[in-house]
Amino acid sequence: MDDHQSALFLYDEAMAFAYSAALRVAAAIGVADHLVEGPRSVDELAEATGTRPDALNRVLRALASRGIVHHHGVRGYSLAERGRALRGDSAVPAATGVLMFTDTMFWTMTHALAASVTEDKPRFERHFGRTLADYLDGDPGVDALYHEGMATVSDAENALVARACELPETGTVVDVGGRNGSLLIAALRERPRTHGILFDRAGAVETDRLEAAGLDGRWTAVEGDFFAEVPRATCSCSSASCTTGTTTSASASWTTAAAPCAREAGSWWWTRSSPRTRHRTRAGRWT
Repeated sequence: MDDHQSALFLYDEAMAFAYSAALRVAAAIGVADHLVEGPRSVDELAEATGTRPDALNRVLRALASRGIVHHHGVRGYSLAERGRALRGDSAVPAATGVLMFTDTMFWTMTHALAASVTEDKPRFERHFGRTLADYLDGDPGVDALYHEGMATVSDAENALVARACELPETGTVVDVGGRNGSLLIAALRERPRTHGILFDRAGAVETDRLEAAGLDGRWTAVEGDFFAEVPRATCSCSSASCTTGTTTSASASWTTAAAPCAREAGSWWWTRSSPRTRHRTRAGRWT
């Protein structure tokens, strides 16, 4: 690759946010649901979704360049394999997750990424005037989007995470900040001789999925404060990383994305990203 090709590649990478924006549009208007039965013209799609044909055509052309839809003729489109999960009837519907990842809170903080590499303190409060937890608590719609989005993303990756982590054959797995226990279910199915604890703040624990999973007698739901203490465990991981610790103190746990299934002193914790919980990295900095 010469410098000219490199420049063109980097320009395309820098414009990646535009493709994310186009994907957000597709998820918001449910265009994939109107392509289930085959190709349709952009005029038909615009009428079905209540959008302007020319504007929708530009969005779909951008998505076609990423393989989300296929372009037919001048103004015809069909749903590509990569776009299947945008359908509402998908086995793993991704639209809510897409809307979450492209919500204002993610857009804004991603744009502020440069500041995070030079400044030591979290910047969410600077841009939104409050913590992420308070931001979500103050807007029920965004709060619902965040947690529903996280749930759909987890549904797509939980089995892969459980399979990839070096879980113990026996012992207790704690899903810290686990909310609905979907990740814990995947862990318990991966290791049939383990017991699980679903741990989250008061009022956030949802046990419906665990009750319907056929894992009776293998799990316990516990409410509490992660900053004070978490249940004693043999093992724990998250969709982003596996965490380990030697005591039940939250301040004693650490995580590393570079070695997502690392083990230390035989003690494990299973954690999940949450605006109301945080963990300490190996360097001792809160994240």
